[in-house]
Parts: sequence; C-alpha cells; structure tokens
Amino acid sequence: MGKPFVILIILFLTMFIISGIKVHKKTVNNLNKQISIKDSTIINQKNNILEKDIKIKEYEKVFDEIESINNKILYIKKFSNSSKLAKAIYFSSKEHNIDSDLLISIAFNESSFKKYAISNKECIGYFQINPNAHDVNLDLIYDEYYNAYYGGIILRKYLDQYNNNKFSALCAYNAGPTGFNKNGWGKKYAYKVIKLYKKLDNA
Repeated sequence: MGKPFVILIILFLTMFIISGIKVHKKTVNNLNKQISIKDSTIINQKNNILEKDIKIKEYEKVFDEIESINNKILYIKKFSNSSKLAKAIYFSSKEHNIDSDLLISIAFNESSFKKYAISNKECIGYFQINPNAHDVNLDLIYDEYYNAYYGGIILRKYLDQYNNNKFSALCAYNAGPTGFNKNGWGKKYAYKVIKLYKKLDNA
C-alpha cells in the first residue's frame, strides 16, 4: 500500500470524524432548543397558572370585602338590596381612598339607608346629595353606585380641604364649608357619624 493512499485514507477518516462531530453538535443543539422550548412552555404555563391564582385571590378578596361591608350594613339595619349598596360603597371607597366604614356611617346618618330619601332641603338618596349645590345628573341620582360615588367625591374634597381631619370634613359634608367655618354647624352630625364609625370597627 503506497504512502499517498495511506494519507488519503487518513484524510477520509478525519473528514468522517469531523462530519460526525458536526452532526452530533447539531443534534445536541436541536435537543437543547427543544428542551429550551419545552422549558419555556412549562414556565409560561406556570406563570399563567400563577396569574390566574392571583386573579382568583384578588376576586375572592373583593368578594370578602363586599360581604364584610354588607354584614356591617345589616348589623345596623336589615333591609332588602343591602348587597347592592355594599357594592356601591366598596367601589366608592376604593375610588376615593376612603374607609368604607366611614361611608357606611354617613349613609346611615344621612338617609337611614333609604334609597329614595329626600330631605326638606331636597337632598337626595343614600348620601343625601344636594343637586342645588353640586352639578349632578338627576337621572342617575337615585342609583346606588352614582349616589355613593358622588358622596365619595364630596367627602374626599372636604378631607383634602381639612388635611384629612374626619371630624371637620364631616361637619362640612353636613353643613357645607361655609356653615361649618363661620358658624360651627355640623358638629352634632359629625359626632354621630364618628360614634357609629368607631362602633363598626369592632363589629
């Protein structure tokens, strides 16, 4: 066997081995990609499950809070449709960053939880919104959500005005800022609301 032939065989074997190594690397890379895709899929599925769990827990938390508000309303006074008022108070409290117990106390002291209550000053609904003093939609004023939402708007304005002092804000809610600032009106009302508010904290 001649020397050139031996060299040719060695070159052939070398190329064969290199080709095998490349095929092996390609196979390994493909497997790694498949594993990576599979891992990614599993991770995504896990994240989706976790997100669903979080959402379920968030929904459960909302339902629990609304149920707690409803129980406190019924603790004060039993009446039909309390759950709808509870939902309205919940959303108003979240929207305006106001303790739901305080909104419950206001609604009871303002209207005794009477949806269609109208005062001698023409204040309307659960939160006794005065359409002459506030720019409200009269077609929606009796709706629980609208009435509670607008009650939250008014109270939040006074809380901000009086540096989050609940007593002063409640006086202004009842008597208006002018009546409270000039004449000190609304104090009796504020005491009643805060008394019930503290009572609800232990209910």
